[in-house]
Amino acid sequence: MNFNLENRVALVTGGSRGIGKAIALAFSKAKATVGIVGRDRLALQQTLKELKRSHIHAEAFVADLKKLDEIESMVRTAQSKLGSIDILVNVAGIAVLEPAESVSEDSWEKVINTNLKGQFFCASRIGSEMIRRKKGVIINVSSEEGIVAVPGHVVYCISKAGIIHMTKVLAVEWGKYGIRVNCIAPAAVNTQMNQNYWLKDKKAYKWVVDRIAMGRVSEVEDITGAALYLASDLSSFVTGHTLVVDGGISVGTPRKE
Repeated sequence: MNFNLENRVALVTGGSRGIGKAIALAFSKAKATVGIVGRDRLALQQTLKELKRSHIHAEAFVADLKKLDEIESMVRTAQSKLGSIDILVNVAGIAVLEPAESVSEDSWEKVINTNLKGQFFCASRIGSEMIRRKKGVIINVSSEEGIVAVPGHVVYCISKAGIIHMTKVLAVEWGKYGIRVNCIAPAAVNTQMNQNYWLKDKKAYKWVVDRIAMGRVSEVEDITGAALYLASDLSSFVTGHTLVVDGGISVGTPRKE
């Protein structure tokens, strides 16, 4: 058993940039057929070019995962172009950072519908085919903020905690069909989204790094090993688990100078 994903079809949402892109590229190097999903057509095409350098079959699909009809259309198209999906990686997500007393209904709906509704219905619609085939792997990407409360991040924290519990429920419901459902909870990853929140702010950046036992933020490549493990046969008896990849933030001990 190894990280060879040859003859397997993987679909990665949020696959045009950040963590999703890194996972898609890692899967392509492990010889999987890869589909990527996102809203930005240009970014998807750029990533698709990179995927094809691994000489694997790859496709890109444009969809707004806040909308069930677009999810269902995307799944049908992906299955027609790629074949049955063996591995789903739910990465797509957004953050709106507001204190609880100021959260707007619009912010709530954007975050919950993208992070939680989108992941659930991708898993639900692809999972129904996995149930028929009696095999499949689903990996949901949450966050350490689904475990640790962070002031001012209330809706994001709620959405990510929901993903962790959703993972457990799906694992219990679908285990009898040979489907494994697991979760990755990263933290402080150097992505375009996070750059907008703290990488450009020296004070915010110091606050983040001072909470990390390893003394640095993570790069997207730090997450790919977890995804490869959970997608491969090396984790064949692992389900319902949340693999925390956070450099020690959730341990609760601040880094000492």
